Amino acid sequence: MHILIVDDEALARSRLRTLLGDCDARHQVMEAAHAGEALARLGISGGRAVDLVLIDSPPHAETEVRIAVRAADKDKPWVKTLVESYQTPEVRDFILAKFKGAVLPAW
Repeated sequence: MHILIVDDEALARSRLRTLLGDCDARHQVMEAAHAGEALARLGISGGRAVDLVLIDSPPHAETEVRIAVRAADKDKPWVKTLVESYQTPEVRDFILAKFKGAVLPAW
Protein backbone atom coordinates (compact mmCIF):
# COMPACT_ATOMS: atom_id res chain seq x y z
CA MET A 1 0.00 0.00 0.00
CA HIS A 2 1.24 3.52 -0.86
CA ILE A 3 0.68 5.86 2.11
CA LEU A 4 1.18 9.63 2.30
CA ILE A 5 1.70 11.33 5.68
CA VAL A 6 0.95 15.08 5.69
CA ASP A 7 2.17 16.95 8.77
CA ASP A 8 4.17 20.13 9.22
CA GLU A 9 6.21 18.58 12.04
CA ALA A 10 9.03 16.28 10.97
CA LEU A 11 9.00 14.44 14.30
CA ALA A 12 5.30 13.60 13.95
CA ARG A 13 5.87 12.31 10.41
CA SER A 14 8.77 10.21 11.64
CA ARG A 15 6.77 8.71 14.51
CA LEU A 16 3.86 7.81 12.23
CA ARG A 17 6.24 6.30 9.64
CA THR A 18 7.73 4.14 12.42
CA LEU A 19 4.27 3.06 13.59
CA LEU A 20 3.27 2.10 10.05
CA GLY A 21 6.52 0.17 9.61
CA ASP A 22 5.84 -1.70 12.85
CA CYS A 23 2.44 -2.70 11.45
CA ASP A 24 3.67 -3.85 8.05
CA ALA A 25 7.13 -3.21 6.63
CA ARG A 26 5.83 -3.64 3.06
CA HIS A 27 4.04 -0.26 3.10
CA GLN A 28 5.60 2.38 0.89
CA VAL A 29 5.35 5.57 2.94
CA MET A 30 5.85 9.08 1.58
CA GLU A 31 5.83 12.31 3.55
CA ALA A 32 4.76 15.89 2.91
CA ALA A 33 5.25 18.87 5.20
CA HIS A 34 2.60 21.07 3.58
CA ALA A 35 -0.22 21.16 1.04
CA GLY A 36 2.04 21.89 -1.94
CA GLU A 37 4.14 18.80 -1.29
CA ALA A 38 1.02 16.72 -0.63
CA LEU A 39 -0.57 17.75 -3.93
CA ALA A 40 2.58 16.79 -5.82
CA ARG A 41 2.67 13.38 -4.14
CA LEU A 42 -1.04 12.80 -4.81
CA GLY A 43 -0.42 12.98 -8.53
CA ILE A 44 -2.04 16.36 -9.12
CA SER A 45 1.33 17.83 -10.05
CA GLY A 46 2.76 14.76 -11.71
CA GLY A 47 3.60 12.79 -8.57
CA ARG A 48 2.72 9.15 -7.82
CA ALA A 49 -0.83 8.24 -6.71
CA VAL A 50 -1.34 6.94 -3.18
CA ASP A 51 -3.85 4.59 -1.57
CA LEU A 52 -4.10 6.27 1.82
CA VAL A 53 -3.46 9.80 3.13
CA LEU A 54 -2.97 10.48 6.85
CA ILE A 55 -3.50 14.19 7.48
CA ASP A 56 -2.64 16.31 10.50
CA SER A 57 -5.72 18.52 10.68
CA PRO A 58 -7.50 20.91 13.10
CA PRO A 59 -9.08 21.23 15.61
CA HIS A 60 -6.99 18.65 17.45
CA ALA A 61 -4.22 18.37 14.88
CA GLU A 62 -1.53 17.78 17.46
CA THR A 63 -3.15 14.59 18.75
CA GLU A 64 -5.31 12.96 16.05
CA VAL A 65 -4.65 10.76 13.05
CA ARG A 66 -7.48 10.46 10.53
CA ILE A 67 -7.86 7.97 7.70
CA ALA A 68 -8.82 9.22 4.23
CA VAL A 69 -9.11 7.35 0.95
CA ARG A 70 -9.94 8.32 -2.61
CA ALA A 71 -13.69 8.71 -3.19
CA ALA A 72 -13.46 6.01 -5.86
CA ASP A 73 -12.12 3.56 -3.24
CA LYS A 74 -14.43 4.38 -0.30
CA ASP A 75 -16.68 1.33 -0.79
CA LYS A 76 -13.92 -1.18 -1.53
CA PRO A 77 -13.58 -4.06 0.94
CA TRP A 78 -9.97 -3.19 1.84
CA VAL A 79 -11.08 0.21 3.20
CA LYS A 80 -13.50 -1.41 5.65
CA THR A 81 -10.77 -3.90 6.62
CA LEU A 82 -8.24 -1.09 7.14
CA VAL A 83 -10.55 0.95 9.37
CA GLU A 84 -11.71 -2.06 11.38
CA SER A 85 -8.12 -3.27 11.78
CA TYR A 86 -6.95 0.15 12.94
CA GLN A 87 -9.82 0.85 15.31
CA THR A 88 -9.17 -2.03 17.71
CA PRO A 89 -8.42 -2.09 21.43
CA GLU A 90 -4.96 -3.53 20.65
CA VAL A 91 -4.03 -0.66 18.33
CA ARG A 92 -5.46 1.86 20.81
CA ASP A 93 -3.34 0.40 23.62
CA PHE A 94 -0.25 0.37 21.37
CA ILE A 95 -0.73 4.03 20.39
CA LEU A 96 -1.22 5.12 24.01
CA ALA A 97 1.81 3.15 25.25
CA LYS A 98 4.16 3.97 22.35
CA PHE A 99 3.43 7.68 21.95
CA LYS A 100 2.60 8.57 25.57
CA GLY A 101 -0.03 11.15 24.62
CA ALA A 102 1.73 12.63 21.57
CA VAL A 103 -0.75 10.73 19.37
CA LEU A 104 -4.24 9.79 20.57
CA PRO A 105 -6.74 7.38 19.01
CA ALA A 106 -9.58 9.47 17.55
CA TRP A 107 -12.22 6.73 17.68
